[in-house]
Amino acid sequence: MLADECAAVLAQFFQQRRAANKAKTLASHPLKDTALRHPNSVFADAPDWPYPPQWRSDLPALGGLRMAVVDEGPRDAPLIWLCLHAAASWGCSFAHALPHWLQAGQRVLVPDLPGFGRSDQPKRDKAHTAQWHVQVLRELLEQLDVHRVVLVGQGDGARLGLAVAQAPPPRFVGAWLMDAWPTADVPQPLAQWLQAAANKPTWDVAQGLVQAGFGPLTHEQQALAAIPFAQAGHRAALKAWPKVQAQLPAVPQALLAAWLAQGAA
Repeated sequence: MLADECAAVLAQFFQQRRAANKAKTLASHPLKDTALRHPNSVFADAPDWPYPPQWRSDLPALGGLRMAVVDEGPRDAPLIWLCLHAAASWGCSFAHALPHWLQAGQRVLVPDLPGFGRSDQPKRDKAHTAQWHVQVLRELLEQLDVHRVVLVGQGDGARLGLAVAQAPPPRFVGAWLMDAWPTADVPQPLAQWLQAAANKPTWDVAQGLVQAGFGPLTHEQQALAAIPFAQAGHRAALKAWPKVQAQLPAVPQALLAAWLAQGAA
């Protein structure tokens, strides 16, 4: 009895809840007219990535942009993993590793870099510089007041993280660099992928990853990688990324040597 009426009432209730949450989010993190933002629903069905982001727009370098930061694990954890994704991905690429670190009682920080993933995306590629991205991450670590950090750098995210790690005070105790390279030259085929993604607004970025040889990717992985760049206008960061990489400072060999020594101890 009254099943349809009850279903309608429940549907209306949840619709009002979603509208209220959206209004609250916009009120606390208003969208700047110089940026784009994906609705949260776009990422709602990401498998194996149930971690809600901590929305940060309070970092001075962000200038009011909203950045998504997954922050899981105890605040007083003995070790903190800072995971920085590559340009061809976003935070969900670390989904396989988070459960292991959390089960070990450690803390994990996974920001979506500005312009990527669930974070706000500046409309103009000129907004992206190496200095800006490094400063955003330094301010994040400073506000969280974290120490004993291990950098987990994926691809081009590794060089960005190494630049962050050079700033005092010393917060990092080591690094796990995956598919990284030591110089400012973006290797092929990533450079070709970035160029195509930036210059062809309707180009299938996920299919491009497969064609470029970025390992075997399931259809699910391809779909996840494509989410942030599915709409036209959301690729300014990709267009700027070769320039950002070229602006990053060289990695001091003494820094890497010290980390390697600590890891062997």
